[in-house]
Amino acid sequence: MNVSRIAPWLLVSLVWLGGCGADTVVIHSDTTEVIVEEDYPPLPPSLDAFFLVDSYGSSPEFDPAVALAINPYVDDGWFELEWVASSWDDYWVEFYVNDRPDWDGAVYAGSQLCGIGLECDQDGLQFCRYDTGFGLSCDTGEDFVADLSPLIYVIPQTLYVFLQVCDTGFEYCEYDYYPVLFE
Repeated sequence: MNVSRIAPWLLVSLVWLGGCGADTVVIHSDTTEVIVEEDYPPLPPSLDAFFLVDSYGSSPEFDPAVALAINPYVDDGWFELEWVASSWDDYWVEFYVNDRPDWDGAVYAGSQLCGIGLECDQDGLQFCRYDTGFGLSCDTGEDFVADLSPLIYVIPQTLYVFLQVCDTGFEYCEYDYYPVLFE
């Protein structure tokens, strides 16, 4: 069989078959919009500012060099804790007192849940009272009085008042403190 005689017929057949249905070719392309959602964990709270207003109305907010003092006989022992926190979510604020500027042996004095729609949000104010029996209570609604007597050896004595903000799981916390003369 001669290949040169079959080749033209083979070529004509392929062209004819290739053209079949050429006018019915439809290209259909569905476009899909891709939306990427990235689930970032909320940022932990940060303590941006902390101020203590002592029994005499003094505060480092207005005078950074002021020596703070809390006296149970002045203004009935009342003083204020003020703070500013940055948080995308609810957070806890806690109050502690210690006889040194670290957490070891600190006495818990109260806590409060803060966030949108709560008593404290990005900024907060807490009234606390130091009494003549070395008790310290803050107006958090806990009905709790901290006993500071194990920390006090002489009167007056410098103690450290801590304020810390934590995420709701207490996985991340930031704190600051002031030395305060307890009279």
